[in-house]
Amino acid sequence: MGKIQRGLRISAIVEFFIAVVCAIIIYLNKEQIINIQFKNIKMVALLAIVLCLLVLIEEFVQIIFVGGKIVKKGYHNIKYCDDELFNNIDKYTYCYKENNLYYINIIRIINLYYRDGGPIDNLVKDNQIEKLLLRNDFLHKQKNLFDEIMNLFSSFAISIIVALLGGKVMDDNSLITVVSVGVMVCSFFVIFYAKYVYRGQGGTCLNQIYEYEISKLEEKILKLQNTLEISNENAKYIYTQHIALKELIQTKNKNRKNKTIIDDINQLSNINLCMENREDIYDRKLYINNQEVYFAYRKSKDDCKKDILANEEFEKLYMILKKYNLIDFEKSLEKKIPRHNKRIKDGRKICN
Repeated sequence: MGKIQRGLRISAIVEFFIAVVCAIIIYLNKEQIINIQFKNIKMVALLAIVLCLLVLIEEFVQIIFVGGKIVKKGYHNIKYCDDELFNNIDKYTYCYKENNLYYINIIRIINLYYRDGGPIDNLVKDNQIEKLLLRNDFLHKQKNLFDEIMNLFSSFAISIIVALLGGKVMDDNSLITVVSVGVMVCSFFVIFYAKYVYRGQGGTCLNQIYEYEISKLEEKILKLQNTLEISNENAKYIYTQHIALKELIQTKNKNRKNKTIIDDINQLSNINLCMENREDIYDRKLYINNQEVYFAYRKSKDDCKKDILANEEFEKLYMILKKYNLIDFEKSLEKKIPRHNKRIKDGRKICN
């Protein structure tokens, strides 16, 4: 699908460029063109029209492709949560007809998964805040889906009625005016009461089940959020990651042909630099394009030994920055020599 869209876009640009060039040539040579036979002018005009039509057709096909892709993705996101754990809950929502036992069983399943020490608590324990937030978003959209559809239907129906009968209200024939007003008033009442024909939302109370799960889920989210604290030292490392990511994205924007940098950006985004245990750890100031950042190193009793980065996460960060020459070692050297009189090579101390 992506290759087809790219091909259509390139073709449309080429054809549009040809049409523009032809128009410029005709404008600059209009005196010579006057002497050309009418038949030849007719062929040129026909060719220009064909090119313009091709551009319009290709753009229309592009819109269909993009629109179809949007509808497909949106429908999928409405129907599915795309999480194996929560899909195990959602599979119990399918039935032929909802009844008292149906609602009881769904609530039982929700209580099973959200119980203390249950599967959802495992997500809280593993700090999987993204999964919990995405589930919360999914449930809210499910709960509000019926109201959004009814509001959209009401707006569309009222627009059609006004467009068809609005002009008839000002008609000179009083009978047509009275009939038009009566039809419009009756239509408005029908549209207004359509959502109240059945109990619940269209005959279902599933939205209230979603509200119950949302209340359970938001308790877990709040519990996890209250545990997500950070020290001043770890805040400096997050800032280091932020600066590195910003510089890497700028590098990508300057060289869009480099596809491997996308993988490095994704890897950098998933690096966790926060540390709970800081024994034998010290910070070193480095520079990324004149911006101060801090790396964590392990202390060494022997000054002649090379400094070792605190953990594998810092090593990954270091190697990515070194790969794209983003660490300013010269400036780090200038700052380091007056204090310790040591040489630095690639951000590491070595003995003289």
